[in-house]
Amino acid sequence: QNQRLSMSSEQPPSNPTNSSATSTVPEFTARGSKITTLANMLKAMHLGKKREAQLSNISILNEGLTVTTSKAKSLISRCSLRRGYFNQWTLLEERLDICVDISTLIQVLTIFGTDCD
Repeated sequence: QNQRLSMSSEQPPSNPTNSSATSTVPEFTARGSKITTLANMLKAMHLGKKREAQLSNISILNEGLTVTTSKAKSLISRCSLRRGYFNQWTLLEERLDICVDISTLIQVLTIFGTDCD
């Protein structure tokens, strides 16, 4: 079963006559059968207690994605996954950089990972 990871932002409406309507278009979508493995890798990268918020930078390029996290600017953890890790890969921009709480991302992948479609 394929699972999907997507990130989106609000895009301007495609219909100029209805300016109040907006649509969400994912800037990045990845689908694969190993989302649980990704969640486990992120758990290993979490530096500190599970309940502590820890911001991580995710850089997404056409070649793959890199997750970087640090603690007290003295310990850095980095994980790179090539595009081939995923069965499907769609990136609308040349590069997408986001900052996300790794604890929240782990929870989302753990809860919804097997049911994402």
